[in-house]
Order: sequence, then structure tokens, then C-alpha cells
Amino acid sequence: MSNEGFQIAAAAAERYEHHVSRFMLAFADAIIDAGTPTTGEAVLDVACGTGFVTRRLVERVGATGRVVGADLNGAMVQAAAGYCPPGIKWVTAPAEAMPFADGEFDLVLCQQGVQFFPDTLAGLREMRRVLRAGGRLAATVWAPMSENPFMEAQALAMRSEAGNEATASFWKAIPPDGDRLLADTARDAGFTTIEVHRVSSVAELPPVEEYLQAQLAATAWGPLFAGLADDAQRRVVEAAASHLAAHTNTDGTLSVHFTSHVLVAS
Repeated sequence: MSNEGFQIAAAAAERYEHHVSRFMLAFADAIIDAGTPTTGEAVLDVACGTGFVTRRLVERVGATGRVVGADLNGAMVQAAAGYCPPGIKWVTAPAEAMPFADGEFDLVLCQQGVQFFPDTLAGLREMRRVLRAGGRLAATVWAPMSENPFMEAQALAMRSEAGNEATASFWKAIPPDGDRLLADTARDAGFTTIEVHRVSSVAELPPVEEYLQAQLAATAWGPLFAGLADDAQRRVVEAAASHLAAHTNTDGTLSVHFTSHVLVAS
């Protein structure tokens, strides 16, 4: 991602792989299904993070295919290389300026990265540049907060303690018009056939009291939470738990739905 994007340190990258995977993996499968990689294709995973999507591509393209993962965050790339099977090429680079030749790939994927680019149009133009004629792009951006109650709960709880300005990035991560962001930017970047649909999944999560702090520590917002006083941290967890009461099971665990927009363009 960009320098202004989703930046985390090495230790957080390890936590990201463990905690965020609890709700992200279903969408990794969804974006791959949307992109329809086939045997022998060259596929690029942009803003690859710790490789939720990248690692699943190897089996889909087979021994004659090629898989590349790229992310600006070096800690993410390093973690991904440890979690993913051999044979994947890893590159640390921003989406807006990738070190690949024109038309090098059959398919480009980008899971939950587009909304973090400082220049969204430049990022999608770069993706189009590295695609061969007739190549495909599949990308996801979260649906609005109202369709992602776990994220809404933590964003509202953090805002109550840290303020609007400090938590503005929460709302950037979950834009109110992600479907339009994807479709309009893809069109402006020169893609022609464009489709955006929704995908939803129910995640089974640990009790919010034990999960929220660990999940926040695995994200770019971890330092903001860690910087709060102990009593403020406790209030964040309590407020999030209150927001999630309707999704809380009798044993305290959560059954909560997540929804994402999925772009397919060519």
C-alpha cells in the first residue's frame, strides 16, 4: 500500500495474520472466485498483506502459472513469505508505481487496499498498465459501516475516547460509497466491462472482551488504542461490547456478519 496507507510494524503483522484472518479468509475466497484464475496464468496480488489471497492462488494457477505478491509494507511482505508456499515472488512496492512491465499479468487482485491509496485513480491505472490486453481485475472494498457491525462497533467506541480526527482512518477503511469508488475509478482508469456485487459472510469470533484488543493491536490503529489510558481502553471494550449485544451469543462469543463490495473489471 502507499505510505499513507495501512502501515503496521513487524510484530503487528504476525498478529494480523492470526486475528484478522478470522473474518477475512471468506473474502479471500470470494475475490479469487470473482477473478477466476486458471492454470498457467500470471497473477498479481496488490496490497497483499500477509498473503490471505496470495497463498490460495498457487493451487489455482498450477506449476505452469506465476504468482506475485506486492505490498508497500515490508513487514507484511516478510510475514507473507513465511506463511505462504514456496514459488511466490514477493515485492515491496506502492500500488501506484509497481516495478513490472506493461502487460505482464493475466489477472490482478486487490483485497481491501484500494480505499487506502492516496491516489486511487493512479493505483488502478497502474493495475491496468500491468495487465495484458483482455486481462482482469478483481478488487474488494468493505460495504458501509452499517453492514459491518463489528467494525462499526470498534470505530464508534474508539471515536468516543480518541475523537473524530484521530479515528478518521476508520471511516476511510470502511467508506460509505465503496461500490461507487470501485466502479467509477475503474471506469476512469480505462477498464471497460465493470461489475460490482456484494458478498457477505458470518464470522464466529471470540468474546469481544478478549478479541477486540488483540484485533486492534493487529491493525494500523493498534498504537492509537495502546496510547489510551487503561481506563479509556476499558471503556472502548465495554462500548464495543454494548454495540455488539445483538450479535453476542449466550457464551459471550460473537456471530457477526461482514459485507464487502467486489469489483470485477476487464
